[in-house]
Amino acid sequence: MRLKRKAQPTGAIGHWLVSLPLALTGAAAVAQDTGSSGAGGLAVDTSPYYLGASQTFTHESNAYRVPFGASDTYSTTTLLAGFDQPISRQRFFGTASVGVNRYFNQSQLNNTSYDLATGVDWSTIWRLAGNVTATLDQRLVAPTATVAAPVSTRNLEKRQSISGLARWGGDAAISLEGRLGYSAVDYSAPAYVASESKNETGSFGVFYRPGSQTRVGLAVRVDRTRTPQAIVLSDGSYQSNETRGRNLDLLGEYNNGSNINASGRLSLTRQRNSSVNNADFSGLTGGVNLGYRATGKLAFNLAASRDAGFNSTTGAYVRTAVVPVNVGPASPTTIDSSRSLYENNQVTNSVSAGVSYAATSKIGVGLNARYSRARLITSAAASTSASQARPDVVDKTRGASLTANYAFSRVWSFACSLASDRREVSGAYGYGYTDNVASCSARFLWR
Repeated sequence: MRLKRKAQPTGAIGHWLVSLPLALTGAAAVAQDTGSSGAGGLAVDTSPYYLGASQTFTHESNAYRVPFGASDTYSTTTLLAGFDQPISRQRFFGTASVGVNRYFNQSQLNNTSYDLATGVDWSTIWRLAGNVTATLDQRLVAPTATVAAPVSTRNLEKRQSISGLARWGGDAAISLEGRLGYSAVDYSAPAYVASESKNETGSFGVFYRPGSQTRVGLAVRVDRTRTPQAIVLSDGSYQSNETRGRNLDLLGEYNNGSNINASGRLSLTRQRNSSVNNADFSGLTGGVNLGYRATGKLAFNLAASRDAGFNSTTGAYVRTAVVPVNVGPASPTTIDSSRSLYENNQVTNSVSAGVSYAATSKIGVGLNARYSRARLITSAAASTSASQARPDVVDKTRGASLTANYAFSRVWSFACSLASDRREVSGAYGYGYTDNVASCSARFLWR
């Protein structure tokens, strides 16, 4: 079960992913996970179906991912299943995993996580092809940044999504692409009701292939995020917000078929909000991904992105003042005011780098480092009809991880990992925390 960042960025209370492919790339140990359908370093099997189970033990120095949070050890028992079946020119696939997470001391964090995905890759006449994918998952997540230090509580995030791609042209010099997507996120903790949202996105692009290794394109992309309870007002009621984005994307891809695989996006982005005008954004966003295989055993990867978004949370802002009622050292302090607040994520910059090394056909190690910086706009809702701007908040996250895996046989594999994550939230009420994670797992996979 995965603990998030919404960012990301959402960070998470979690454990090392059981998935060996992710371990090889040095994926961050920021989330509990139900497992993965990948075979890791195991030998390729021709069977389209698999069943499996895994057992993981994880120790965290900060199980809640809050300042001065309690440490704990927990167990994750996971059942896995999946299929990948070609039928004529189509391919049908699906994965399912369910994990039971039990904490040794912090029993309120006990939970059941799951991860379901299914879809089809389709191809037909006239060079038409594409795919449709649907996902549903639930996991434990860490707190998002607020104006005050978060409290120790359990919060389950449930996500669902469906997306589709249609492409005409295949490997011809000119091709067309259209995409549609829908996603929704809900939380179990009442304090996170302001972050529950639904998102729709669509894009259409024209691509040109100047050679067999390169493809460039220009696309128009629109998106809409609806947050029904984005702002909590001083009278306890809620105000909704709708974020609309317009993007002109310049896209590029390069793959020489051997050791270099790269892709990038540069976008002219305009984002407008119906209720939170100080969260509007106009400027450049984008991202780049680069993979380089130096040898048959050594590989590097680099990713960086800059994106605008809306991620609302609520909190309480309390201003205190010293009021000298009596002359002398016993003068009391009194609370001057208290207001409801909301914060939203205007722009997030992130970068990650990793290296993986296959010592043998059965043994692999990975190292990963990552950094993200999110700028939050903070406002105080003074009444049901007006809001007062307050200083911005910056949410910074740094992390590093080391993983190792061993494919003992065709059906048995083992993995261990170490990770450290540090978060700093600056502003009127700054706070931070560090979480160190150690995890080991064993997996049985039958095909």
